[in-house]
Amino acid sequence: MARSTEFYEIMDMIDKRLNDKGKNWRHVLKALKVLDYILHEGSELVVTWARKNLFVIKTLREFQHIDDDGRDVGQNGAQNIHTSGYTVWY
Repeated sequence: MARSTEFYEIMDMIDKRLNDKGKNWRHVLKALKVLDYILHEGSELVVTWARKNLFVIKTLREFQHIDDDGRDVGQNGAQNIHTSGYTVWY
């Protein structure tokens, strides 16, 4: 039972971070990296969760955040989606 609770706490935090906006673009990038890792190394529950929440991941393909210097620092997250295992589901 405790492991199930921990799983949902972790996935809730990943979901929260994937939905961050603006200056919190690093949260999005880090959440993508954690999600990529646990998709490959974690339990089947992670894959099930990701399939049910695929719309969030697909939305991030267009994620962008322009910093003070005019650079799109959010494109790293979008590139990660295209180059990682997420493309399996498109």
